[in-house]
Amino acid sequence: MEIEFKNYDSGKQIKLSSNKSLIMVYGKNGSGKTTLSRQDLFDKRFVFNEDFIFSNVYNINENGASQTATTKENFSGLWLGEDIVKIRKEISNILKVEKKLKDKFQEEQSILNNFFMTNQIPVSLQDKLKELDDNDFKIDIDKIDDQKQNYKSPYIFSSDIDSREKFEERLTYLKKNDLYNMLISKIKSNTLLSEVILKENHEYLKNLNSKIDELNSQQKLILEIEGVYKKDNINNEIIEKIKDWYLLHEHRDSCLFCGNTEISSAIEKWRKVFTNQHIKIKSEVLSLLRKDIEYSETLASEKRYVEVDIEVITCIKNIIKYLQVKCEEISNNIFTTLEFNFDLPKKEILERNDLINNLLNYTLEQKKDILGFYFNSVKNIGILKKHKLELADKLMDEKGFTIADKINDKFKDFGLNKSITISVDKHSTPHKFIYSLKNHHNVNELSDGQKHKLALAIFMNYLEEQDLKNKIIVIDDPVVSLDITSYILFKQYLISKLIQKFDEESTKLIILTHDITYLYIQLSNIFENEKMKAITEIFKLNENQAISIPLDFIKTDDITLFRDALDHLTNIKELFILNSITNKIFRIELDLRLRFFGKSLTNDIGIDELMMSDDEKIKLKEINKHIVRTSRRNNPSGQDILQSFMFLKDASEILGFSNYITDSHIVQIKKIVDENIVGEVSYELFNVISSVQSFLKTSDNEELKNYINHTRNSYTRNLIGLDLDDYFESDRKECFAMESQELQNDNINEEEKIKVGI
Repeated sequence: MEIEFKNYDSGKQIKLSSNKSLIMVYGKNGSGKTTLSRQDLFDKRFVFNEDFIFSNVYNINENGASQTATTKENFSGLWLGEDIVKIRKEISNILKVEKKLKDKFQEEQSILNNFFMTNQIPVSLQDKLKELDDNDFKIDIDKIDDQKQNYKSPYIFSSDIDSREKFEERLTYLKKNDLYNMLISKIKSNTLLSEVILKENHEYLKNLNSKIDELNSQQKLILEIEGVYKKDNINNEIIEKIKDWYLLHEHRDSCLFCGNTEISSAIEKWRKVFTNQHIKIKSEVLSLLRKDIEYSETLASEKRYVEVDIEVITCIKNIIKYLQVKCEEISNNIFTTLEFNFDLPKKEILERNDLINNLLNYTLEQKKDILGFYFNSVKNIGILKKHKLELADKLMDEKGFTIADKINDKFKDFGLNKSITISVDKHSTPHKFIYSLKNHHNVNELSDGQKHKLALAIFMNYLEEQDLKNKIIVIDDPVVSLDITSYILFKQYLISKLIQKFDEESTKLIILTHDITYLYIQLSNIFENEKMKAITEIFKLNENQAISIPLDFIKTDDITLFRDALDHLTNIKELFILNSITNKIFRIELDLRLRFFGKSLTNDIGIDELMMSDDEKIKLKEINKHIVRTSRRNNPSGQDILQSFMFLKDASEILGFSNYITDSHIVQIKKIVDENIVGEVSYELFNVISSVQSFLKTSDNEELKNYINHTRNSYTRNLIGLDLDDYFESDRKECFAMESQELQNDNINEEEKIKVGI
C-alpha cells in the first residue's frame, strides 16, 4: 500500500509506503494525520475521524455541537445493521418518489380546480378521480417515466359533448345560466322584488298598502279637525284646552263633563293627532320604499346581469321609477295603494346538473391518462411504502435490540459506563428508531467526549459486522477522550477481537495518534509477540515527511539503549557518542537505588541519602565529578573516557547493578582507545544518542532540554514524541564528525606526551 498526500500547512507532498497489516502513525496536531485519513484511497465507511463523527453523530456550527436530522438518520443507519440500513434506504427512495408523484398529481389537480373555479363549474374532484382506480396497474419505481409515457386509462368519462366548439358553447351557456340564477337569487333576497316580479307571497305588499290606507284615513281626520278649527274659529287657547281635556280623559271610560260613554273612540282619534303617529307611519313607509329603491338600483347597475337578461333588468328599472313616483306622492301627503303590473319573462333553461356533469366528463376525458397514472401510482407506492415500513419494523424487532446489546458490549470492552436503549417511533414516516443512553434522554445531552466514545463504539461494532477482506481501516486519534485504563482496554480489543477478523493478505489497519502514551501502550505487547511484530510498522509523521521507525527502537529505554550500544561498540566515533550519556546512565542508576529506599533524585544528586558506608559515598561523589566533566567536554581524551567507563562500572556495582558493565566491555573500550580504532557508525542506536545530543548542544529551548535530560525520560521516546525530526536525519553525523576528530587528535597527543616523557 502506498499513500501520497499534500500537507496543506507545509505545502509538502508526503509519501507513506508499507506492506504491513497494522500501521501505527504518530504525529503531533497539525502534522497531517486527519488529511491522511481523508484520502480518496479509503472507503469512508471504514474511516473513523472527525468527519465520521460530525457526519454521523453531531455537527459543529457557531452555536457549538448539536445533532441534526441528517446526523441522527446517519447515526441510526450506522448501527442498526446492513439489512435495516438497506431497507431504510429503500424507504427513503420510495418517499422521494412518492413526494415527487404527489407533487405532480397535486399540480395536475390544481390546474383542473383552477379551470373549474374560473369557469364556475362546481366539482368534487376527489370523487371523480376515484373512478380512475385501476387494479391492474403495478408501479415500477425504477421506470416511472416510461410508465407515465405509456399509461392508458381503461375508464371512460361519458359526455354528450363531442368537440371543443360544443364544449365552449355549453360553457358559455352555463355561465349565463348561472348568472341568471344568481340574478333570480338576488331578486328573491328583496321581499318587494320577489313579490312583484316572482309573484311570491304578497304579505309585504299587503302590509305596506295597509299602512298607506291608514295614512290616508289619518289624513282625512287631520283635515276634518283642521276644518273644525277653521269653522268654529277655535283659537290656539281652545286647542290647548282640548289637549288638556285629552290628557284628563286619556284613562277614563266616560267624559268628566257630559258623561258620554263613547269617549274611547274619540280618545283614539285624538291620540293619533296629538301623538304624531301619522308622521311616524309616513316616515316608516318612505324608509321602506327608499331601501327597496336603493337595493333595486344596485342590482340593475351590475353589468353582468344586464348582459345575462336585459328584460329582467328593464323590469327592475321600471319598478324603481314607479317606487320613486310613489315616494314623491307620499311626501306630498297623497296616499294611494301600490299596484304593480310587472311580470318576469319566462325563460327556458337546461337541467343544470346534467350540463355540469357533461362539461366535467368532457374535461376529465382529455386528461384521464395522466390523472389515472398519478392516481394509481400514488395508491400503489403508498401500499409499497406500508409494506417496507412493516418489514423494517419486523427487522427492528428481530435485530435492533441484538445490535444494541452488541454496542453495549463495546462500551464494556472500552471501559465506558454506558448502555443503549432503543425504541421505534411508529408515528413518523419512515419509522424513526429512537436511541438513548443510560441517564441521558438522547445524544444531544452528551458531552463531546462522550459522543466521541459512543461514535467509536458504534464504528467498531460496524466493523465487526463487515467482511474486512481487501479493506483498509483508518482510525484517527481513537483515544482522544479516553483515560489510561481505556487505552489498555482499547488496545486489547484491537489485538484480541478486531485484528483476529483480518484477512492476513489484504486487510490493513492504520491507527493515527498524537498521544505518545497510547502509542507505547498499543505497542506494549507487540514486542513479545512475533506474529504481531511481523505485521506491524511504525511511522513518525511530521509536516514534511513520514519516517519509518524500527519496532526494536521504540521499545528501547535508556538503560537498555546504553547496554545494547555498549555490546556493539567498535570504534572511536561510537565511543565518543556513548560517552555523551554516561552521566545520564549514572543518574538513572542512582535514581533507581534511591527509590528502593523511598527517596528521589534531587538537584544535589542525593548520594548522602543512600544507606551505605561513607567510603562508598565518597567514591560515588568522586565518580560523579569525573563522569559529569568528561561527558560534557567537547574534546575529552581517550583515557578520560576509558576512566569514565571504569568509574561507571564501579558505581554500578556499588549501587547494586553488578555485571551491567562487564570486564569485557572495559577491555573493548581500552582496545579502541589504545589502538585508536576509527570507523563509521554501524548500529542505529548510536544515531539515536547522537541525534538527541545534537539537539541538546544546539537548541536554545532550555525547558525542552531539561525535559529530555530528565532521568526518567528516555531518548527513544523523546525522538518520537518531540520535535527532534531534523536531528534524526543525516545532519546528526556531521554534528559529531568534528568532535570525533578532536578525540582522535587528543589520543595522538597523549601518545606523543608519553614518548617525550611528559
